[in-house]
Amino acid sequence: MAAKHKVGLDDYLLARTVQELKALPREPFEVEPNLQVFIEELWPESDISQIEHVLKLAAKVPSPLEVERIVKEVQQRTGFRISLLREMVQRFQVATVNFKTKAQPIEISEPEKQEALELLRSPTLLQQFLTDTERLGCVGQKFEKIALKLGATSGRLSENPINITIKGESAAGKNFLMNSVTDTEPPEDVVSVTRMSAKALQYMPQSLRHKIVAIAEVLGAEEADYSIRTFQSEKVIKILVVEKNTDGHLETVEHVVEGPAVFFQTTTKTHLHPENETSEFDLFVDESEEQTRRIFSTQHVSYIDPMPAGARGQILRRWQNAARMLAPFPVLIPFAGKIEFPTKPLRVRRDHPRVLSLIEASALLHQHQRETAERDGRRFLVAAIEDYAIARELAISLLETALSGATPKCRKLVSWAEERVEQDEKFSKGDVDEMMGWTRKTTLKYLGEAVGLGCIGMDTGKLGRSKDFWFVKKPERPVLELPRPEDLVEQKAARCPS
Repeated sequence: MAAKHKVGLDDYLLARTVQELKALPREPFEVEPNLQVFIEELWPESDISQIEHVLKLAAKVPSPLEVERIVKEVQQRTGFRISLLREMVQRFQVATVNFKTKAQPIEISEPEKQEALELLRSPTLLQQFLTDTERLGCVGQKFEKIALKLGATSGRLSENPINITIKGESAAGKNFLMNSVTDTEPPEDVVSVTRMSAKALQYMPQSLRHKIVAIAEVLGAEEADYSIRTFQSEKVIKILVVEKNTDGHLETVEHVVEGPAVFFQTTTKTHLHPENETSEFDLFVDESEEQTRRIFSTQHVSYIDPMPAGARGQILRRWQNAARMLAPFPVLIPFAGKIEFPTKPLRVRRDHPRVLSLIEASALLHQHQRETAERDGRRFLVAAIEDYAIARELAISLLETALSGATPKCRKLVSWAEERVEQDEKFSKGDVDEMMGWTRKTTLKYLGEAVGLGCIGMDTGKLGRSKDFWFVKKPERPVLELPRPEDLVEQKAARCPS
């Protein structure tokens, strides 16, 4: 047997034409049942096509740990550089995502168009949305569902998407809430992701412009965190890579993934990277016992009086067709200058345009009930006071958490700790477990948050070893006084000059 030799990236590139390289992430493939057999057939002199075949199959494996095990075994058997093997797997994973998310053009019949327009022209459009999502099994969470609906609308129609992270404990229903809203959007505009490797976003062979990227659990996309953050900020991804041209020479080629796109993601973490936190809104799942009882009631009904066959599909199709009937418009907000907004902390420079984006998204969703105006030959949609009223209600709650830096559970914990001040009592982790009804893991999470904010003190330098805790101060609560809609009502009749 010949001695093992290392194959570098340049060697790999020189062995293939640019057409072959570009074809790598575009070839859909089926899962082979005998993956381990193919792995065991590899050796240092194996043809590159054999290695590619194994890595294509590895890219379909759902477990990241199993994928890494396969890559390492391929490296040991072939002598290929492991970084190159990982890069190839990432490209094939992108191919898998792209293959699954390709959608055929949708034909909407005339009766379906009329049904969709009737829905879009309804003065109770959002209430109907809440009613239908309840019928589909997503009970309560009205505030959160409206925020997600506006976020989805902004992603599909606006240049200013409203990114959202849904936070909550395991089994709280974060993904169910997210999917209950994205299911009402056209499937061809939704890219659902359970795992994203570090460079997957950079090599997407399709445009993400005006797509809804729904990531189930941030943990599955942590490797791609930098790419996601950059994409949210710049609304495009541009990378330079070396490829072999048709003449056989290496050249630098620019890969571009177009945006903007809106990102929805879920997590059990209290806080993400600071740059992520300032470019998105946080929603928190209702974890109350009352909400649990509502969920139980809905589950009972599904067995006692199940929904007629086909009813679910009819409801979803109506909302999906309604979304398809919406057009992208630039939006004018005539009263924008009347909206007073806090000038600190510094992050409000990002929060202020996001509040305007909420108004914009509401106007786009209600576009069949809004007026238009022409300016410099362009047709604009004109936001109404009703759009501000919806955005204001959402913004006050969303920004309270963002500006204070404390999650709702952290504030609840600190309020409980403050009540013990009168008795001059310290408390332990066990006290928190008992009084809050939390698991120890949850207690440590929110104690850590409160200590980090300086709201609770502890007797040692390490959270896990501390036995005594005490109240220090309340979380900061910046005053957010947005004008009432009635204060801007005179703007309702305002018209932009044509």
